[in-house]
Amino acid sequence: MDIFLKTLIDYSGLIFTQLTLGKKGSFVFAIFFDMDLYIVSLVIITTDIVLMFFVERLFHVTSKHVFPFTLLQRKAERLEQKIKQSHFAEKIIKVGRVSTILLTATPFAGGVWSGLILAKILQINTKEAYWMVSIGTVIGCLIFLLAAEGIINLI
Repeated sequence: MDIFLKTLIDYSGLIFTQLTLGKKGSFVFAIFFDMDLYIVSLVIITTDIVLMFFVERLFHVTSKHVFPFTLLQRKAERLEQKIKQSHFAEKIIKVGRVSTILLTATPFAGGVWSGLILAKILQINTKEAYWMVSIGTVIGCLIFLLAAEGIINLI
């Protein structure tokens, strides 16, 4: 029972860290708690894909009077303005539709929120945006996994 409880607490903490800090925080958390990085990668990818569907629905649902959703919509609007003004995004948008994958996969620059907002800016249909953000999530997670494995091997 102790192993089950420890595992439940570790992975609950991982999911919370993933939703609040993203991949960069999640891999640090996993290394700190000596978790299996391959399982952690699967949890992160799954969490990002679930988050992707939530964020996409958030863009289309009017929730003017529901407090947590109004905060998230404001966050999305601020992020959209930040992406539109970013020099990095300006360069990456020139790539076209693939830029959604690139921005989502780029460590410390992108993620699900950024990828979906870029897809919205580029007026990519929802189904295609889901695929592109999912692919970017997997690539970004692999980048972090390889970096974490490298750090562990150095120690």
